[in-house]
Amino acid sequence: MVIQFYPGANGGVAAAGHAALQHRRGAPLDFDPQQLAHFRSALLEQRRFRQEQLQQLGADEPAASDQLGEVTVALRTAAEAALTDIDAALTRLRDGSYGRCLRCRRPILPERLEILPATAMCMPCQQAAEVPAR
Repeated sequence: MVIQFYPGANGGVAAAGHAALQHRRGAPLDFDPQQLAHFRSALLEQRRFRQEQLQQLGADEPAASDQLGEVTVALRTAAEAALTDIDAALTRLRDGSYGRCLRCRRPILPERLEILPATAMCMPCQQAAEVPAR
């Protein structure tokens, strides 16, 4: 595997070189069909897991007012948010924008997508979004 450095891409970090993926702003972002199938499969697996989780948590049942009920509500909320992110990633896969940061439009490193296939932002933009406003 070739390691290439792309200044400005994902915070100027070293990235594994992929011939079909270019890390410059505005450069085309092309995944081969096998990569797309891999990401789609991972997303669909995560989607099934979250749907099963919601079903087990009784998504239609009101939560009890005790501590267990509070935990159940928190788990439901997290699962619903994850499901929303997964569905958005599947939409991006269909429309051809998957793998490009929604904020800066730069490509997201394939290694990041491998770990978080539903991610919508590159690391620098994700970090900037998580910094509380002063």
